[in-house]
Amino acid sequence: MTKSFRFTGHILSCNNIDESKYIIGKDIEPGLTISGITDTINFVLDKSQDKNPFKSYDVCVSNLYRTWCTAVILYGTKLEQKYILNLWICPYLKENSKIYGSITRGNYPKSISHMANKFLKFLRLLKTLNKGIYNSNEKNNLYSEWFNKLPVIDNWYNNLPNEIILRFPIDIPSKYSKYTDVDNNIIYKKNKKGDYEILKNCVKNDYINKSKNGEYLENGNLKKFMVWFNKDPIFNSKLVNVVTHSGIMNDYLKTLGIHVKKIEQNVDNNSDKKSFIGKSNCWTFVTNTMIKCSKKINGKNKKDIIKNLISEKKTENITENINIIESLEIGVIENPNSKVIEQIFKKGKLSLCGEIGSVKKGVRKTPLKCLNGMEGGRRRRTKKSINLIQNPKT
Repeated sequence: MTKSFRFTGHILSCNNIDESKYIIGKDIEPGLTISGITDTINFVLDKSQDKNPFKSYDVCVSNLYRTWCTAVILYGTKLEQKYILNLWICPYLKENSKIYGSITRGNYPKSISHMANKFLKFLRLLKTLNKGIYNSNEKNNLYSEWFNKLPVIDNWYNNLPNEIILRFPIDIPSKYSKYTDVDNNIIYKKNKKGDYEILKNCVKNDYINKSKNGEYLENGNLKKFMVWFNKDPIFNSKLVNVVTHSGIMNDYLKTLGIHVKKIEQNVDNNSDKKSFIGKSNCWTFVTNTMIKCSKKINGKNKKDIIKNLISEKKTENITENINIIESLEIGVIENPNSKVIEQIFKKGKLSLCGEIGSVKKGVRKTPLKCLNGMEGGRRRRTKKSINLIQNPKT
């Protein structure tokens, strides 16, 4: 059976607004902007349960950590503490690398030991951004300036899963990377105070950062990824949820004759304001390996395009093309004040951009080996958690 895949772009990053630490404003592994984080949390919270497309306990991500952070917000904000969110690091999902002279910037992974701590810094920042926890006792003198930027619903942080697991490949065969029943993961878990900690680091080999591992370091290709996943699925799901990069999403859609940066959609249901789907962050669509290009993928908006498609001769190909157009959804519109907001947070040392967002060597070192009693088992779930995942509350 052919699986379907939901591809979603990541949240606005520090590189997108030139707020990273180098002169050109670009980092090798940029974090997410404060406005992008808070706007996306509100974006998810505004969606009713039946219209929320971001529902899964297993999400494929690239080897660049901004996709990990995005997956936590999109798929974790409306989850519940009792569930486990699994983030699967997969090949063929990395954004195209950018070279400035002899220097690589923006789309190249750093070591896992470094990025594990940087991801932890992001998770801990989320608690600070939770208005309900810090409303009465926040002492930062900049608080009044950015208070209104924070999500208005207080319990979203408490709903984030109690455990988040980064799952890595265990071996690198000549053609396909495999995940095995031997643990090769990092587990983040909330402590009694609600702060995330690294409970376990079982990543024995940093395969996703090594030059020999071409499938992880080559520029992303969604067709290759779907073939890779379908050949030996790493988890069972009819709809595979993926957080990746808008550049390779655009490249894929262009092969189908779809130019998503020219397709308009209402920003939200309560506004007549329109924007181009492909120019937003976290825009999304559903596809599969069977979809082929149609001759009539043209029109100003989804309705016009579908009307043109219907006028074509009825074939399975046309039906599939209509389905992908219907699945296209606009994401989060970039805040025009994103750069100013980020600079405010930098002053308060609450940014993930630039030097403030860096993780210094020796800070919060991760364990060098698995903790006793935690080896083995690809998914490490209790019977209770398995039952909850198979029969979630509506």
